[in-house]
Amino acid sequence: MADPADPTTPVAVDLDPVTSLCTSQCLANVMTGMFTRACQEHFSDPSNMAFNSYTEEGKEMLEDYIWTPDNTTTKIQIQPVWMYNSQDIQRRPAIYVKRSKWHTSRLAINDGMTVGAVRNAAGEVERVEGEYHVRQVDGAHIVHCVGRSGAEAELLGQEVLEYFMSFAPVLRQEMKLHYLEVSDVDEVKILDEDVERFVTPVILTYTFMRSWRLEQQAPWLKALAIDLAAK
Repeated sequence: MADPADPTTPVAVDLDPVTSLCTSQCLANVMTGMFTRACQEHFSDPSNMAFNSYTEEGKEMLEDYIWTPDNTTTKIQIQPVWMYNSQDIQRRPAIYVKRSKWHTSRLAINDGMTVGAVRNAAGEVERVEGEYHVRQVDGAHIVHCVGRSGAEAELLGQEVLEYFMSFAPVLRQEMKLHYLEVSDVDEVKILDEDVERFVTPVILTYTFMRSWRLEQQAPWLKALAIDLAAK
């Protein structure tokens, strides 16, 4: 058995018990769905509205914003932004989740390529085929809290801020992220789509790693013919 302390061979790290994200990975639509579902779950129970209980008035207002899956009875609309319907915000406040810009960055030369073998948790060297690569992805989602007044938009924004700020460590672990936090709460502003509604954007930023393995199957590039003659 190889020496586990030998630093010359990469180590294969055993994974924690899997979540559904281990099969779907951190895809854009999956991330939007996760943040949307987190908001729906939080606003589905009046007893969750403890973060804004600093005043009885604020607590009573939030207890009125209870989400249900039935669009005809829910008191607050919580959806991905692509499901936005102007008629919905005429009847009730809303929360819309939207993906913002993603940026990828290099961690090492050739995206951290390793070839040949890895060391497993038992310290044994295992032969692997292909080349392994990894890049870091930094991204953000914006939770738009829409109210019928500036005060209502602020109240919803504060509730969303407190929720994600408090439970970011749990969400980060479950979503297999390296980093997750509420980075900003933007100023309350008039909604572009409806000048009688206001919005408070809450910005979530996160980091995760994308890894992959390249294994040669058909060298089609070697047979590629390039014709530089003018047509």
